[in-house]
Amino acid sequence: MNPLSLLRHWALRLRALLPGAASVLALLLPSSPAFADPYPTRPIRLVVPESAGSIADAWARRLARPMEQALGQPFVIEHRPGASGTLGAEAVARAAPDGYTLLYTGQSPTVTYPAIGGAVRYDPQRDFAPVALGPNAYPVLVAGAGSGLRSFADLKARATAREPLSCGTGGHGSYGHFACAMLARALGVDLLMVPYKGSSAALQEAAGGQLTLTTGFPSELMGLIAAGRIVPLAAFAERRAVPLPAVPTFRELGMPGMELFAFAGFYAPAGTPAAVVEALNAAAARAMQTPEYVKLVEDAGGRVQAMSPAAFAQMNTDDRERWRRRGQELGIRPQE
Repeated sequence: MNPLSLLRHWALRLRALLPGAASVLALLLPSSPAFADPYPTRPIRLVVPESAGSIADAWARRLARPMEQALGQPFVIEHRPGASGTLGAEAVARAAPDGYTLLYTGQSPTVTYPAIGGAVRYDPQRDFAPVALGPNAYPVLVAGAGSGLRSFADLKARATAREPLSCGTGGHGSYGHFACAMLARALGVDLLMVPYKGSSAALQEAAGGQLTLTTGFPSELMGLIAAGRIVPLAAFAERRAVPLPAVPTFRELGMPGMELFAFAGFYAPAGTPAAVVEALNAAAARAMQTPEYVKLVEDAGGRVQAMSPAAFAQMNTDDRERWRRRGQELGIRPQE
Protein backbone atom coordinates (compact mmCIF):
# COMPACT_ATOMS: atom_id res chain seq x y z
CA MET A 1 0.00 0.00 0.00
CA ASN A 2 1.54 3.34 -1.02
CA PRO A 3 1.76 6.18 1.55
CA LEU A 4 -1.21 8.10 0.09
CA SER A 5 -3.41 5.00 0.10
CA LEU A 6 -2.33 4.28 3.65
CA LEU A 7 -3.35 7.77 4.75
CA ARG A 8 -6.71 7.38 3.02
CA HIS A 9 -7.23 4.01 4.75
CA TRP A 10 -6.71 5.52 8.21
CA ALA A 11 -8.75 8.61 7.40
CA LEU A 12 -11.73 6.39 6.58
CA ARG A 13 -11.22 4.31 9.70
CA LEU A 14 -10.92 7.40 11.91
CA ARG A 15 -14.12 8.77 10.41
CA ALA A 16 -16.00 5.65 11.53
CA LEU A 17 -14.43 5.46 14.97
CA LEU A 18 -14.27 9.18 15.80
CA PRO A 19 -16.68 11.31 13.78
CA GLY A 20 -14.97 14.57 12.89
CA ALA A 21 -11.44 13.26 13.27
CA ALA A 22 -11.16 12.39 9.59
CA SER A 23 -11.97 15.95 8.57
CA VAL A 24 -9.17 17.22 10.80
CA LEU A 25 -6.78 14.72 9.23
CA ALA A 26 -7.92 15.76 5.75
CA LEU A 27 -6.66 19.31 6.40
CA LEU A 28 -3.18 17.87 6.80
CA LEU A 29 -3.27 15.81 3.61
CA PRO A 30 -2.13 17.01 0.18
CA SER A 31 -4.75 17.64 -2.48
CA SER A 32 -5.02 14.46 -4.51
CA PRO A 33 -7.54 12.51 -6.59
CA ALA A 34 -7.27 9.80 -3.91
CA PHE A 35 -9.02 12.18 -1.51
CA ALA A 36 -11.26 13.97 -4.00
CA ASP A 37 -14.30 11.88 -3.02
CA PRO A 38 -14.04 10.82 0.65
CA TYR A 39 -16.36 7.99 1.67
CA PRO A 40 -19.25 8.24 2.22
CA THR A 41 -20.67 11.29 0.46
CA ARG A 42 -24.24 10.06 -0.10
CA PRO A 43 -26.80 7.68 1.47
CA ILE A 44 -25.96 3.98 1.71
CA ARG A 45 -28.47 1.43 0.43
CA LEU A 46 -28.87 -1.49 2.84
CA VAL A 47 -30.62 -4.53 1.34
CA VAL A 48 -32.41 -6.80 3.83
CA PRO A 49 -33.67 -10.01 2.18
CA GLU A 50 -36.66 -10.35 4.51
CA SER A 51 -39.92 -8.47 4.97
CA ALA A 52 -40.37 -5.21 6.83
CA GLY A 53 -41.01 -5.91 10.50
CA SER A 54 -38.99 -9.14 10.45
CA ILE A 55 -36.29 -9.89 13.02
CA ALA A 56 -33.64 -9.22 10.35
CA ASP A 57 -35.23 -5.84 9.63
CA ALA A 58 -35.30 -4.98 13.35
CA TRP A 59 -31.62 -5.84 13.91
CA ALA A 60 -30.58 -4.04 10.71
CA ARG A 61 -32.26 -0.85 11.91
CA ARG A 62 -30.75 -1.13 15.40
CA LEU A 63 -27.28 -1.28 13.89
CA ALA A 64 -27.88 1.21 11.07
CA ARG A 65 -28.77 4.09 13.39
CA PRO A 66 -25.42 4.31 15.21
CA MET A 67 -23.54 3.49 11.99
CA GLU A 68 -25.21 6.52 10.38
CA GLN A 69 -23.85 8.69 13.17
CA ALA A 70 -20.36 7.25 12.75
CA LEU A 71 -20.27 7.62 8.97
CA GLY A 72 -22.26 10.82 8.61
CA GLN A 73 -24.69 9.47 6.00
CA PRO A 74 -28.12 7.81 6.27
CA PHE A 75 -28.81 4.14 5.54
CA VAL A 76 -31.79 3.52 3.25
CA ILE A 77 -33.21 0.06 3.96
CA GLU A 78 -34.61 -1.91 1.02
CA HIS A 79 -36.51 -5.17 1.63
CA ARG A 80 -36.15 -7.98 -0.92
CA PRO A 81 -37.64 -11.16 0.58
CA GLY A 82 -38.01 -14.50 -1.13
CA ALA A 83 -36.08 -17.52 -2.40
CA SER A 84 -34.37 -18.11 0.97
CA GLY A 85 -32.94 -14.60 0.86
CA THR A 86 -31.13 -15.16 -2.43
CA LEU A 87 -33.04 -12.45 -4.33
CA GLY A 88 -31.68 -9.73 -2.10
CA ALA A 89 -28.22 -11.26 -2.05
CA GLU A 90 -28.11 -11.40 -5.84
CA ALA A 91 -29.04 -7.72 -6.08
CA VAL A 92 -26.06 -6.81 -3.90
CA ALA A 93 -23.68 -9.19 -5.66
CA ARG A 94 -24.48 -7.40 -8.94
CA ALA A 95 -24.27 -3.86 -7.49
CA ALA A 96 -21.37 -1.47 -8.06
CA PRO A 97 -18.52 -2.21 -5.60
CA ASP A 98 -18.37 1.34 -4.30
CA GLY A 99 -19.57 0.94 -0.70
CA TYR A 100 -23.01 2.40 -1.38
CA THR A 101 -24.89 -0.92 -1.57
CA LEU A 102 -24.65 -3.39 1.31
CA LEU A 103 -26.40 -6.60 2.32
CA TYR A 104 -27.53 -7.31 5.87
CA THR A 105 -28.61 -10.92 6.19
CA GLY A 106 -28.69 -14.07 8.21
CA GLN A 107 -26.93 -17.19 7.02
CA SER A 108 -29.42 -18.49 4.44
CA PRO A 109 -28.32 -16.75 1.22
CA THR A 110 -24.58 -16.65 1.93
CA VAL A 111 -23.98 -19.84 3.93
CA THR A 112 -26.66 -22.49 4.47
CA TYR A 113 -28.56 -22.40 1.15
CA PRO A 114 -25.44 -22.48 -1.02
CA ALA A 115 -23.98 -25.16 1.31
CA ILE A 116 -26.72 -27.64 0.34
CA GLY A 117 -26.15 -26.96 -3.35
CA GLY A 118 -29.05 -24.57 -3.75
CA ALA A 119 -29.17 -22.84 -7.13
CA VAL A 120 -27.97 -19.24 -6.77
CA ARG A 121 -26.92 -16.82 -9.49
CA TYR A 122 -23.83 -15.69 -7.59
CA ASP A 123 -20.82 -17.27 -5.94
CA PRO A 124 -21.08 -16.79 -2.14
CA GLN A 125 -17.30 -17.05 -1.83
CA ARG A 126 -16.18 -14.80 -4.71
CA ASP A 127 -19.01 -12.32 -5.24
CA PHE A 128 -19.11 -10.74 -1.76
CA ALA A 129 -16.72 -8.88 0.49
CA PRO A 130 -17.72 -9.85 4.05
CA VAL A 131 -17.73 -6.65 6.13
CA ALA A 132 -18.76 -7.34 9.72
CA LEU A 133 -20.38 -9.95 11.93
CA GLY A 134 -23.69 -8.85 13.40
CA PRO A 135 -25.67 -10.45 16.25
CA ASN A 136 -25.43 -14.16 16.81
CA ALA A 137 -27.77 -16.30 18.85
CA TYR A 138 -29.51 -19.67 19.13
CA PRO A 139 -33.12 -20.30 18.04
CA VAL A 140 -35.95 -21.73 20.11
CA LEU A 141 -38.52 -24.33 19.05
CA VAL A 142 -42.08 -23.06 19.56
CA ALA A 143 -45.57 -24.44 19.04
CA GLY A 144 -48.68 -22.51 18.10
CA ALA A 145 -50.94 -22.13 21.11
CA GLY A 146 -53.76 -23.67 19.11
CA SER A 147 -51.80 -26.89 18.68
CA GLY A 148 -52.51 -27.88 22.28
CA LEU A 149 -48.80 -28.56 22.92
CA ARG A 150 -47.64 -27.20 26.26
CA SER A 151 -44.25 -28.90 26.66
CA PHE A 152 -41.66 -30.89 24.76
CA ALA A 153 -43.03 -34.00 26.47
CA ASP A 154 -46.37 -33.32 24.76
CA LEU A 155 -44.57 -33.11 21.41
CA LYS A 156 -42.76 -36.40 22.01
CA ALA A 157 -46.06 -38.08 22.87
CA ARG A 158 -47.63 -36.91 19.60
CA ALA A 159 -44.56 -37.99 17.67
CA THR A 160 -44.73 -41.43 19.29
CA ALA A 161 -48.42 -41.65 18.35
CA ARG A 162 -47.47 -40.70 14.77
CA GLU A 163 -49.85 -37.76 14.72
CA PRO A 164 -49.33 -35.32 11.81
CA LEU A 165 -46.93 -32.49 12.64
CA SER A 166 -45.91 -29.50 10.54
CA CYS A 167 -42.86 -27.27 10.93
CA GLY A 168 -42.60 -23.83 9.31
CA THR A 169 -39.27 -22.50 8.05
CA GLY A 170 -37.88 -19.28 6.63
CA GLY A 171 -37.24 -21.00 3.31
CA HIS A 172 -35.52 -24.02 1.82
CA GLY A 173 -32.01 -24.32 3.20
CA SER A 174 -32.59 -21.73 5.95
CA TYR A 175 -31.50 -22.21 9.56
CA GLY A 176 -35.16 -23.03 10.33
CA HIS A 177 -35.12 -25.77 7.71
CA PHE A 178 -32.06 -27.29 9.38
CA ALA A 179 -33.72 -26.95 12.80
CA CYS A 180 -36.87 -28.76 11.67
CA ALA A 181 -34.81 -31.48 9.96
CA MET A 182 -32.72 -31.98 13.11
CA LEU A 183 -35.90 -32.21 15.16
CA ALA A 184 -37.46 -34.76 12.78
CA ARG A 185 -34.38 -36.97 13.01
CA ALA A 186 -34.22 -36.70 16.81
CA LEU A 187 -37.90 -37.64 17.15
CA GLY A 188 -37.75 -40.31 14.46
CA VAL A 189 -40.69 -38.88 12.53
CA ASP A 190 -41.46 -37.16 9.25
CA LEU A 191 -42.39 -33.53 9.69
CA LEU A 192 -44.29 -31.65 7.02
CA MET A 193 -41.84 -28.86 6.13
CA VAL A 194 -43.57 -25.63 5.12
CA PRO A 195 -41.27 -22.91 3.70
CA TYR A 196 -42.13 -19.19 3.90
CA LYS A 197 -40.58 -15.96 2.67
CA GLY A 198 -38.71 -15.45 5.92
CA SER A 199 -38.85 -16.85 9.43
CA SER A 200 -41.12 -14.07 10.72
CA ALA A 201 -43.86 -15.16 8.30
CA ALA A 202 -43.60 -18.74 9.58
CA LEU A 203 -43.82 -17.49 13.15
CA GLN A 204 -47.01 -15.56 12.43
CA GLU A 205 -48.55 -18.62 10.77
CA ALA A 206 -47.78 -20.74 13.84
CA ALA A 207 -49.27 -18.06 16.09
CA GLY A 208 -52.34 -18.04 13.88
CA GLY A 209 -52.85 -21.79 14.13
CA GLN A 210 -51.77 -22.76 10.60
CA LEU A 211 -48.63 -24.61 11.75
CA THR A 212 -47.80 -26.96 14.61
CA LEU A 213 -44.20 -25.84 15.06
CA THR A 214 -41.61 -23.30 13.97
CA THR A 215 -38.49 -21.65 15.32
CA GLY A 216 -37.49 -18.12 16.28
CA PHE A 217 -35.13 -16.06 18.39
CA PRO A 218 -36.12 -14.88 21.88
CA SER A 219 -36.16 -11.22 20.83
CA GLU A 220 -38.95 -11.90 18.31
CA LEU A 221 -40.80 -14.46 20.45
CA MET A 222 -41.41 -12.61 23.70
CA GLY A 223 -44.42 -10.56 22.58
CA LEU A 224 -46.20 -13.60 21.12
CA ILE A 225 -45.42 -15.67 24.22
CA ALA A 226 -46.77 -12.94 26.50
CA ALA A 227 -49.93 -12.76 24.37
CA GLY A 228 -50.43 -16.52 24.74
CA ARG A 229 -50.18 -17.15 20.99
CA ILE A 230 -47.13 -19.43 20.98
CA VAL A 231 -45.54 -21.82 23.50
CA PRO A 232 -41.74 -22.24 23.76
CA LEU A 233 -40.73 -25.90 23.95
CA ALA A 234 -36.92 -26.18 23.79
CA ALA A 235 -33.81 -24.20 22.85
CA PHE A 236 -31.28 -25.19 20.18
CA ALA A 237 -28.60 -23.75 22.47
CA GLU A 238 -25.71 -24.48 24.79
CA ARG A 239 -27.48 -22.76 27.67
CA ARG A 240 -30.95 -21.45 28.49
CA ALA A 241 -31.83 -18.06 27.03
CA VAL A 242 -31.79 -15.17 29.50
CA PRO A 243 -35.41 -14.06 28.82
CA LEU A 244 -36.69 -17.68 28.79
CA PRO A 245 -35.11 -19.27 31.88
CA ALA A 246 -37.84 -21.94 32.18
CA VAL A 247 -37.27 -23.28 28.64
CA PRO A 248 -34.84 -26.23 28.62
CA THR A 249 -32.17 -26.85 26.03
CA PHE A 250 -32.32 -29.99 23.91
CA ARG A 251 -29.21 -31.24 25.70
CA GLU A 252 -31.09 -31.02 29.01
CA LEU A 253 -33.87 -33.06 27.41
CA GLY A 254 -31.45 -35.84 26.57
CA MET A 255 -30.82 -34.80 22.97
CA PRO A 256 -27.19 -33.64 22.61
CA GLY A 257 -25.86 -32.27 19.35
CA MET A 258 -28.92 -30.10 18.66
CA GLU A 259 -27.14 -26.76 19.08
CA LEU A 260 -27.81 -24.45 16.16
CA PHE A 261 -25.61 -21.36 16.08
CA ALA A 262 -27.06 -18.64 13.86
CA PHE A 263 -25.55 -15.32 12.88
CA ALA A 264 -26.18 -12.29 10.70
CA GLY A 265 -23.81 -9.82 9.16
CA PHE A 266 -22.97 -7.13 6.63
CA TYR A 267 -21.64 -7.86 3.14
CA ALA A 268 -20.52 -5.63 0.26
CA PRO A 269 -20.08 -6.55 -3.40
CA ALA A 270 -16.72 -8.12 -4.22
CA GLY A 271 -14.20 -5.52 -5.34
CA THR A 272 -15.29 -2.90 -2.81
CA PRO A 273 -12.11 -0.99 -1.82
CA ALA A 274 -10.45 -2.42 1.29
CA ALA A 275 -10.38 1.00 2.95
CA VAL A 276 -14.17 1.31 2.54
CA VAL A 277 -14.73 -2.19 3.94
CA GLU A 278 -12.52 -1.31 6.93
CA ALA A 279 -14.43 1.93 7.52
CA LEU A 280 -17.74 0.06 7.48
CA ASN A 281 -16.33 -2.61 9.79
CA ALA A 282 -15.15 0.05 12.24
CA ALA A 283 -18.58 1.74 12.19
CA ALA A 284 -20.32 -1.60 12.83
CA ALA A 285 -17.93 -2.44 15.68
CA ARG A 286 -18.61 0.94 17.27
CA ALA A 287 -22.38 0.42 16.93
CA MET A 288 -22.17 -3.00 18.61
CA GLN A 289 -20.27 -1.63 21.59
CA THR A 290 -23.17 0.49 22.86
CA PRO A 291 -24.62 -0.78 26.17
CA GLU A 292 -28.12 -0.81 24.68
CA TYR A 293 -27.08 -3.07 21.81
CA VAL A 294 -25.09 -5.42 24.04
CA LYS A 295 -28.10 -5.81 26.35
CA LEU A 296 -30.45 -6.50 23.43
CA VAL A 297 -28.21 -9.27 22.12
CA GLU A 298 -27.61 -10.83 25.54
CA ASP A 299 -31.33 -10.70 26.34
CA ALA A 300 -31.86 -12.61 23.11
CA GLY A 301 -29.58 -15.35 24.39
CA GLY A 302 -26.77 -14.27 22.07
CA ARG A 303 -23.46 -12.50 22.29
CA VAL A 304 -21.59 -9.58 20.79
CA GLN A 305 -18.41 -10.55 18.96
CA ALA A 306 -16.39 -7.94 17.07
CA MET A 307 -14.57 -9.46 14.10
CA SER A 308 -12.32 -8.15 11.33
CA PRO A 309 -13.45 -8.48 7.70
CA ALA A 310 -10.85 -11.20 7.11
CA ALA A 311 -11.98 -13.18 10.17
CA PHE A 312 -15.63 -12.83 9.16
CA ALA A 313 -14.80 -14.05 5.64
CA GLN A 314 -13.09 -17.12 7.12
CA MET A 315 -16.07 -17.72 9.40
CA ASN A 316 -18.35 -17.79 6.34
CA THR A 317 -16.05 -20.24 4.55
CA ASP A 318 -15.83 -22.54 7.56
CA ASP A 319 -19.59 -22.42 8.16
CA ARG A 320 -20.43 -23.31 4.57
CA GLU A 321 -18.39 -26.48 4.93
CA ARG A 322 -19.93 -27.27 8.32
CA TRP A 323 -23.48 -26.84 7.00
CA ARG A 324 -22.64 -28.80 3.84
CA ARG A 325 -21.69 -31.78 5.99
CA ARG A 326 -24.73 -31.38 8.23
CA GLY A 327 -27.02 -31.06 5.22
CA GLN A 328 -25.67 -34.36 3.87
CA GLU A 329 -26.23 -36.03 7.25
CA LEU A 330 -29.82 -34.77 7.38
CA GLY A 331 -30.59 -35.50 3.75
CA ILE A 332 -31.31 -31.86 2.92
CA ARG A 333 -31.02 -31.38 -0.81
CA PRO A 334 -31.65 -28.54 -3.25
CA GLN A 335 -35.20 -28.06 -4.39
CA GLU A 336 -36.05 -29.91 -7.58
